[in-house]
Amino acid sequence: MQKETKMNRKKHSSHKDRVLIVEDELSIRTNLSVRLRNEGFQVSLAEDWTEAVEAQIQNRPEIVILDLNLPGVPGENLASYFQRDCNIPVVIYSAYVDRTELAELSDASAFVPKTAPYEYLTAVLKSCLSAARQKQCV
Repeated sequence: MQKETKMNRKKHSSHKDRVLIVEDELSIRTNLSVRLRNEGFQVSLAEDWTEAVEAQIQNRPEIVILDLNLPGVPGENLASYFQRDCNIPVVIYSAYVDRTELAELSDASAFVPKTAPYEYLTAVLKSCLSAARQKQCV
């Protein structure tokens, strides 16, 4: 009987947080994807506004990692779309450290410079997901 209980707990704890990475640079997108999958995240990828919206509809991410410097539509607009319209937390992931103010204006949940250690990004993702879940339960 104990084994069944442990197995049931394991099944329930096997939920993978769904993250959408919106990044136009293939090497960064691929590297983040591999690392996050190794951390247990379910990852979907997009390189521009159109792919990001399609991925949001198809994969229903619980959090978005967003580069601000995207071709076409400014990343700030996409951040507002996810955060305000879809109620999905957004972590701005950008090489432009001076754009922190823009991240705040876009209602992003957090800002992580691309120069930060990977472990920091992971910690921020987990913290934002936890905060979002607590909001939903209130």
